[in-house]
Amino acid sequence: MKEEIVQLRPSFLNDLNRLYRQRKKNVILMTGNIHDSFWDTTTNEFAPMDQVLYSALREHFTIVFVDMAGISFLSAEDELDFARVWKSAEHLLPAEGFREQELEEFRNAVANNTFQSLAALVMLKHLTERMVRFRKKHAELKPLAIIVRLAGTLFPEGEINRLPELDKNRLAFFYAWLTQPEFREEKDFFILLNRTNSEVNSLLRALPHTASISIPLPDEEQRRQFVEHFLKNPKFGEALQLEGGKERFIADSAGLTLEVLKDLFEDAVSEKKPVTRAMLLAEINNLLREHLGDIIEVEIPTFGPEAVIGNEEHKQILDDVFERCEHRDTAVSAILISGPNGGGKTFLLQAYAGKSGRVVIRIKNLRSMYYGQTSVMFELFRWYVLTFGKILILVDEAHTAFGSVHSPTTHEAEKQLAGNIIQMMGDERNLVKVLWGLMTSRPDELDPDVKSRSPIQIAVFDPEGEKRVAFIRELFKRKGVPLDELSPADWDTLISKTTNFSARDFRNLTAEMLHARRKHPQISVLQVLDYWRAGMAIVREREFQMHVAAMHCSYPALLPERFRKMGTEELITATDDLKLLMQLKRGG
Repeated sequence: MKEEIVQLRPSFLNDLNRLYRQRKKNVILMTGNIHDSFWDTTTNEFAPMDQVLYSALREHFTIVFVDMAGISFLSAEDELDFARVWKSAEHLLPAEGFREQELEEFRNAVANNTFQSLAALVMLKHLTERMVRFRKKHAELKPLAIIVRLAGTLFPEGEINRLPELDKNRLAFFYAWLTQPEFREEKDFFILLNRTNSEVNSLLRALPHTASISIPLPDEEQRRQFVEHFLKNPKFGEALQLEGGKERFIADSAGLTLEVLKDLFEDAVSEKKPVTRAMLLAEINNLLREHLGDIIEVEIPTFGPEAVIGNEEHKQILDDVFERCEHRDTAVSAILISGPNGGGKTFLLQAYAGKSGRVVIRIKNLRSMYYGQTSVMFELFRWYVLTFGKILILVDEAHTAFGSVHSPTTHEAEKQLAGNIIQMMGDERNLVKVLWGLMTSRPDELDPDVKSRSPIQIAVFDPEGEKRVAFIRELFKRKGVPLDELSPADWDTLISKTTNFSARDFRNLTAEMLHARRKHPQISVLQVLDYWRAGMAIVREREFQMHVAAMHCSYPALLPERFRKMGTEELITATDDLKLLMQLKRGG
């Protein structure tokens, strides 16, 4: 049991010990998963952060908490030490015999500063200085560990002269305290707890004696230990059912806190129902929405390449790409998938994420991130992304998802966001773990710094010739409406009527066909096409998009025959002509 407890000890406690004792840091900013449960080695149970910190530090430190509400304690012993220091004059009053009335007076003094955050800081500094003075003669007084909850609310980011008056005064007072030589020389230290680094004022983060610890969401081993610990609970364990078994649940629960897992378990036991994969995904996305709005969504694909119709050349290439991304020496940061709207780019990448076991994170509404708290939102985004195992980040219409860092018309905050993402893509520490899938119909408008991180550029086109016939036949067969009755002449008519159809248009055609057959079971696909067709509004745009995709394709074998026959200059000229034609059309 002792070996298990050591293994379960939260790693941030080891980091805290190293930074304080070896590197002499006495301001520690702890961010990330600070509101979760962690293993408490004194109780052999999972407990909140406050309790775990208290249990780990209490042997060597007197511990006090401070936040917007004021000063508080977790133990009567620590409160008594402060009360003695507060009440004593020249000589420290002994703990034995300290009167309840005197303790009550101290509590009233602390209570007078409730929700008076600046006054509470002033009082705490006064008490700390008295503690230091008495400690020189009284060895039983331990150094202080001062834990600041929600430090970003007390000391928010921003230029000090532009902060509201109260925020400015709190920051100035605290900064002066931390930079006093007397503070640096003592063994007292601060732990600043906050969701992100970016929310805490940069003056404090830049101090030479400040260090940061980022606490990740539980990894697979921590989730396993939590699940096994819960299953041993005689009250709940025997009744808990996990869809797909324990190991499947542990793998699928990446991205969830232990507190959320506990709530899921207790609800499932109470309602006598299993914890399903769908429930896990719903909880993951709820958690992401709480912190990031609707910027990202998590998917765990349940299908593989066998669900993709046609695209045999693409399958061979993507098999190779996803294989090489399992090895650091051959992995790439991103792949660029270009092609016309409705060609199936997203579905293709989702299929290979499913085959490779990668969790899919879809980025949506990314541009909304840069309004307001760019640094905070990106820090949270990056933190969540790196919490999962191997992932594929899908960015639809990547050329519009984030602006160019080079364009003079790009908003400064948006440039900062784009720069952060480009930097994240280029971080070699994320190779193998993170693969970006950038999908766009206009790769020519993608920032060059992004394209340079995508050495593999794959183009997806509408199938042509025999491949088109095979695609249509297989699609209708899978939808339960085989086209075996069509004659060669009927096929010629079908191909003619669907010349400009994309893969998405054909899927819409099958839906029309299925709907029509509910009323007229014998209706044929040609009869449906007599009264329905796909929209024609973007036919010219899709043709232009195919030309652009051909220019951005790394694999000539993927090009339709008509593009393979064109020389480079001929393709460039044709693309430029189409682009000019569309510009004239819009101008008119």
